[in-house]
Formats: sequence, C-alpha cells, structure tokens
Amino acid sequence: MGHYTFMNISEESQRGTGLAFETVSYIAEAFVYAYLGASVLSTSGNWLAVGFAFLVFAFLPLVRALMVYFLPVVYHCTKKSFPLNSKELKVCWYSGLVRGVIAFALALQI
Repeated sequence: MGHYTFMNISEESQRGTGLAFETVSYIAEAFVYAYLGASVLSTSGNWLAVGFAFLVFAFLPLVRALMVYFLPVVYHCTKKSFPLNSKELKVCWYSGLVRGVIAFALALQI
C-alpha cells in the first residue's frame, strides 16, 4: 500500500513520512543493540562468555569489512568490472552488521 500512496501525498508529507520511518528504524536498531548488550551482561559471572562477546563485537565489523571489500579486489585481479561502487559497498557492510544483530536477537527468542 505504501508504494501506491506515497506518490499521492504532498512533498512535505513525503519528507515527514520518510523522517518518521527513519526515526523508528534508528530507535528499533538501538533497542536491538541495547537488548543484545543486556543479554551479554546477564551471564551472571561467566566472565569467559563476557570476554568472548566483547571480542566478537570488536572483530565482527573488521571481518565483515574485510570480506565485503575483498570481492572487488578479486574482480580487479581477474580484469572484470565490479558492479558496485564504494558507497554501495559501505551500505552492504553496514546492513550486514545490522542483520547479524537482529538475527541474534531473534535467536534469543526461540
């Protein structure tokens, strides 16, 4: 429904709607990160699990960036053009991080 009605509202309403959905998105993301942090710290004295969780939090963005930016290097070595530019690769890196946190939070609900 949103796809059909978005073009039928004024430009000011379109900007307001976009801002509202972006705000809700940031709030939901912050809640997921807070929930993830609370679940890590509620291990009741198991410091090995807490240390491992902080290690994962530290290295996950680095490893994700390495894998996202490694594929264009492979394409460059094989003399093929890569279809994504650097801004799109940055979006792939960020969205992969958010997707992983949301998957973890959903796994805790099982």
